[in-house]
Amino acid sequence: MTYLKKNIISWSVISAVSVGLFVFRLWSKGGFTDFSLYVFIDACFYPGIIVVLVGCLVWTGYEGVFDVFRYGFQSVFTHMGGNGGKLSEDYNGYKKRKGEQRKYSKPILLPYFCIGGAFLIATLILVIMFY
Repeated sequence: MTYLKKNIISWSVISAVSVGLFVFRLWSKGGFTDFSLYVFIDACFYPGIIVVLVGCLVWTGYEGVFDVFRYGFQSVFTHMGGNGGKLSEDYNGYKKRKGEQRKYSKPILLPYFCIGGAFLIATLILVIMFY
């Protein structure tokens, strides 16, 4: 998959999920029948914070924070498996291999922070208008 196609898909999916969360939160709070500014603040805040936090989680995963957990689960499942519990590589080799893979596959983080940030900025503007 080309980088442009991956980028377009990322922007589209994150936008659709964010707008879906906004509409769901607006609908669940009665925003379509009761046009309160508080309801719109609430409906903008939740998609914004969720999308930004998921972007932070993707970024920390890319940086290798969860490598020790991945290696630990891999070794547990290997020991439970049928090959006699022999790991193919130690943790240092695993970390080095994953670091090499990360050089060539970078995640697309911009949509998370732009779309989530837009919802949070809209929340801030609505809060200023409310108070």
